[in-house]
Amino acid sequence: MTLADIPGELSDLLVVGKRGPAAAADKLRDQLYAFSSDGQCTVSFEPASDRGNIRLIKGPEGELYQLNSEMGMVRLSSTDEVIVPPGKLEPTDLREPRYGRTATVYVGIQGSGADSFGRPIMDAAMDAH
Repeated sequence: MTLADIPGELSDLLVVGKRGPAAAADKLRDQLYAFSSDGQCTVSFEPASDRGNIRLIKGPEGELYQLNSEMGMVRLSSTDEVIVPPGKLEPTDLREPRYGRTATVYVGIQGSGADSFGRPIMDAAMDAH
């Protein structure tokens, strides 16, 4: 089941976690679980990526986002659009205060193997503007 198939009202509790009783390979895959106010799991579905999901975020208009250590920030919808992908950002309109120069910001893990560096996105804040 995809996020687009679940009821539009998720006012109770939505949790990202690992699967329950299943084959060993399935236990490593992430799932999203919706719980009712009486503690019952009402529905579960697979997110865009089945691993590396860190946090769920609700936007100012009620839209849902998920932080993923490999994909970046993903809008949870029928398209699972990546909003902030991992990569190199060089904002030209912002200056690094200590040196007065533009700064390079790396989002997420860069490279692979022994040449990898960086940190995954662990948190985000949403603004109505």
